[in-house]
Amino acid sequence: MRRSPLMRRIFPLMRRIFPLMRRIFLLMMKRTLLMRRKRALMRKKNLLIGKRIMIPTRLISTGPHQRLKVPSLGAIPRGVQKIDGSV
Repeated sequence: MRRSPLMRRIFPLMRRIFPLMRRIFLLMMKRTLLMRRKRALMRKKNLLIGKRIMIPTRLISTGPHQRLKVPSLGAIPRGVQKIDGSV
């Protein structure tokens, strides 16, 4: 495979820059993922802490390690929304 002189000039540069870029990209991704996880946790906690303290709740599992506290049906005062949005 013959390289044009232009390619020959650019190639080492690319070689040097690429790993850097990849490292930076990986760092950024890790940070966003962490942030997202943290935010999800906060949201969950706020949901449970916020309006639903007075309402008796029951746990329904929506997956291997996700349990949602949902107000038990008997005790929902009018106008309070369940987590899934139904009234």
